[in-house]
Amino acid sequence: MNCFLISNNLISLFNAQNSKKQVVILNFNNLTISFLKYFYKKNKILKYKVIGNKIYVFLKKTYIFYKISFISKPSKRIYKNVKDLKKISGKKTIGEYILSTNKGILNLEESINLNIGGELFLYISYV
Repeated sequence: MNCFLISNNLISLFNAQNSKKQVVILNFNNLTISFLKYFYKKNKILKYKVIGNKIYVFLKKTYIFYKISFISKPSKRIYKNVKDLKKISGKKTIGEYILSTNKGILNLEESINLNIGGELFLYISYV
């Protein structure tokens, strides 16, 4: 259920940016908060605010991402250790891989630097 909620919220965020909305309202989920913290840290969103069981996300005029591909799905979770992540990092990519780890939401490089693996959650393309 948790994977469905986060994918639904990320797709809502993607659709809101494509329709040039400034604010999008998402359902509350701890994993969604982790993703929003990550996007805020990477300077992709202006801010977010939790009111009750809703999350108000204030978007920038620039795109957060152009394409989103979910790797790990509710029916098939994909977990990678550091050795496997190093193989993936050798490939040339335009975007970045996002992992859910015990240290929170990290991209591929951060996960390798911290020497931890996790669930390979999604790939975000910036072009």
